[in-house]
Amino acid sequence: MNALETIVPEFPPCSFAAGGQRIAVAVLHATLGGSTPFACLLFLKAMEGGLRRLGIATSYSGALFGPGFVLWLAEVADPNPALQAVRQVLGEMELMAMCEIAFWNAEDSAWQTIHPLGSPLPFGRFLVPAAVEAAVERTAADQEFLKNLMAFFRAKLASQEKG
Repeated sequence: MNALETIVPEFPPCSFAAGGQRIAVAVLHATLGGSTPFACLLFLKAMEGGLRRLGIATSYSGALFGPGFVLWLAEVADPNPALQAVRQVLGEMELMAMCEIAFWNAEDSAWQTIHPLGSPLPFGRFLVPAAVEAAVERTAADQEFLKNLMAFFRAKLASQEKG
């Protein structure tokens, strides 16, 4: 069980009649530059597509990233078949050895890791306020950089068209 104070992500209202269950996957990696918004988007789309292909619907799916990890969160109607599908999708992508999989245990108000079994580190460490805040700040900085880069290229193209 997780002993850390974690953020419970706010999801949009659940579209499942009986309510939804939250599941999550963290892909751990050690790269020089850390995770990127592009890696985050790729993982998000791969998980959504894989689950959809296996007949698992999500009422919400989102991702965030931090130093050394990309985190995918989803809300599903039934966590058991969804978690089996998650394992299959990750296996197909050959990522199981790099992943931690968990579900939100509402009774204990904690993320419960199901892979790897007996993990010494709590899954909730990815969702401590500092990690989420850092991910939001990094995303905002990346978006600002891309906005400025696009403005630069537009100005460059406009000046080439004039001259």
